[in-house]
Amino acid sequence: MNKNESMTLTIKGVELDDVYFENLGPLEINALAATVENQINKISVEKKTLDVFKLFLYTALHFAAQAYSKNETASSKKQDEQEQLDIAIDKLSSALSRLPLE
Repeated sequence: MNKNESMTLTIKGVELDDVYFENLGPLEINALAATVENQINKISVEKKTLDVFKLFLYTALHFAAQAYSKNETASSKKQDEQEQLDIAIDKLSSALSRLPLE
């Protein structure tokens, strides 16, 4: 199987057909599925429920929150870097404007 083919996998007894993610092969997809199943197991203990549908939703929210937090952190970091760059440009422009013209 190459990276362009879909696959079938099972998470918590639920079979998923036609699983495909661009630029991911079977090893990566299986690793992600294992991560999802581990998170479901963790949440099932925390929430004390065996309701698979609720567990899937809690797990989806968990990963959505992680992605949101990472995106916000990256966005904040990019903003900080832009502000530092703007300050450096202003200082350089100020220093250059004080140089005598020849």
